[in-house]
Amino acid sequence: MSRVGFYCAIVSLGLIVLTSVPAAHAAVDPTRPQPAGAALIPLRPAPVGGFHLSAVLHGSAQPIAIVNGAPRRIGDRFGRYRIEAIDANCVSYLNGAKRQRACLKQAASVLKPVAGRIE
Repeated sequence: MSRVGFYCAIVSLGLIVLTSVPAAHAAVDPTRPQPAGAALIPLRPAPVGGFHLSAVLHGSAQPIAIVNGAPRRIGDRFGRYRIEAIDANCVSYLNGAKRQRACLKQAASVLKPVAGRIE
């Protein structure tokens, strides 16, 4: 290898190192705590519009439904919706003047019959 080739290789290596350093500094550790007052960005954007039932909670004096990511009770109004009733797995609501119902999907049973005698 000639001296000119050697110096070109050294300069090229130096340029590669210098251009890759800013990219390394731009990487952010997602497990590192956020500084005080920093805005948190959700991993998934919130749904725009619509009525999205996530859960129905029972056990208190009045049942609670998690709709669009927020707890809702019977009679609550938000946007164009008003909660009418909360059943075991469903929520009845008004969408403007139209009555509608949203239900949670039922998971398939994981219980299987056991072979043998039934006592």
